[in-house]
Amino acid sequence: MIQLENNVVTGYDGNEDKLDIPEGVTEIAPRVFYGCRSITEVSFPSSLKVIRESAFYGCTELKYLRFSGRPRSDEGIVIENHAFSSCSSVTELDLPEGLKRIEQSAFSPCASLVKLVLPESLEYIGEFAFSCCRQLKEVSFPDSLAVIDRSAFSMCSSLKSVVLPRALSFIPRGVFLGCVSLKDISLSVKVSSVENNAFSGCRKLMNIHVDPDNPFLRDEDGVLYSRDGKVLKYFPGGRMDIVIPEKYYGNTFRELKSLLSMPWGGPFIPEIFLDGAERVREMIEENRFEYLALWKNESTFSMPKAMGNDR
Repeated sequence: MIQLENNVVTGYDGNEDKLDIPEGVTEIAPRVFYGCRSITEVSFPSSLKVIRESAFYGCTELKYLRFSGRPRSDEGIVIENHAFSSCSSVTELDLPEGLKRIEQSAFSPCASLVKLVLPESLEYIGEFAFSCCRQLKEVSFPDSLAVIDRSAFSMCSSLKSVVLPRALSFIPRGVFLGCVSLKDISLSVKVSSVENNAFSGCRKLMNIHVDPDNPFLRDEDGVLYSRDGKVLKYFPGGRMDIVIPEKYYGNTFRELKSLLSMPWGGPFIPEIFLDGAERVREMIEENRFEYLALWKNESTFSMPKAMGNDR
C-alpha cells in the first residue's frame, strides 16, 4: 500500500509487481521503495516533479518505467542521486519530455540497460549518472543538453559511437573513461575544452570528429587539435601511429615534447602507451627517444606494439 502525505509518496507497505503512482502525486520521497524486489513495473503520473534520492535503489526486478506524457509543471522533472541505482533488470529507458535534470549516479549501475533515449527538455546529466551500465549500446543526446558531468558514462563498455549535443561546450574528465568498445566520438560546434582523461581507456577509439565550424578545435584525420593546429589535444587510444604536422618535420622527439602537449601534460605519445604502460613513461622520462629525428620523408612515428597495451 502506498502512503501519501500532501501529494508526496512517503512510504510503501506491499508486494505488488505492478505499481501505479496515483495522479496528483508531485514527489516520491527518499528511499521509499528501497530494495523492493517484487516490483517489476512502475507507472508515473504527469503531476510528478521529483523522484528523490535512492527512491528505487536496489529494485532488482524492476524492468519497466512508464511516464504519463508531459508534466503539468513548467519546472520540469528532476531525478535525484541514486534514484534508480542497481535496478539491474531495466533494459530500455525512454525518459519523458519535461525531464530537466538527472543527478549523480541516478542509474548507476543498471547492468542490463541496452538503450537510452533522452528527452529534448533535458539540460543536465550528473556525475556517474550512467556509470557502469555495461550493456548500454545506444544513447541519443538532445541538443538542449548543456552539461554532462564527470564520469557520467564511464565504464559503459558496450557503447560504440557517440554524437555529443550542440549545447555542450565542455568535456569533463572521465566522462567516457573505460568505454572499451567506443570507436567514434563527434564534438559539436560549441565544444571548447576536453579535460584530462575524458576518453582514458577507450582502446578502440579511432576517430574524434569536430564540427567544421567549431572556432576552438579541429580534427585532422580523426585526431583532435587546437583550431590553429599548434597543439595536439587528444590522440585516439585505438591508433598506433602519430602523424606529425608538416610544420614540425625535422624536429627531434625532445623538441616535439615541448612544442606539443597532451591533455594530461605528459609527453607527445598516444594515450594507449601510457594507460597501464609505466615502462613507456619511464623511457620517455629517461629521454631514451631524445635522438629520434622526424625528417620530411618520415612524417609518421610508430611505437612498437610490445611497448603498449596488448590488444
